[in-house]
Amino acid sequence: MKNTVLTCLLASTLAVISFTSCSKDKTVAEKAIINQTTLTGDNTDRGPAPFTGSVSGKLFPAPASATFIIYYDRTIIASGIAEQKGDLKAGELPAGIYNMKITYRLAGETQTNDKERAIVISDIRVNTQSNTDLGIINLP
Repeated sequence: MKNTVLTCLLASTLAVISFTSCSKDKTVAEKAIINQTTLTGDNTDRGPAPFTGSVSGKLFPAPASATFIIYYDRTIIASGIAEQKGDLKAGELPAGIYNMKITYRLAGETQTNDKERAIVISDIRVNTQSNTDLGIINLP
């Protein structure tokens, strides 16, 4: 009888240890998913990544529509749409030197009648945890 009770107690203990080990493994897996999310830049709830900066500026005159891309060589780093008043901002950019291409239409220009205009701003330096303010960007 003692052997049967001891065997049952030992089996129960092993089952609890196995269950606990599985629970810990799940926690490790969850941590791996959290770390992967952090590494891929999904920082919507955690604020900006510690090794990034941002770029901002104001288009003048305020265009009817404007989009921009920030790129290095042939790799697009970020893109966006300027606000109605001409403000533009791109955040969470890795520190480095980039170019920005702004494509726009002025008020009164239509997509069917007028060709899109574009300007390029070169050598924009982005520093860690700071904003590079391009100031007023005059549109020709």
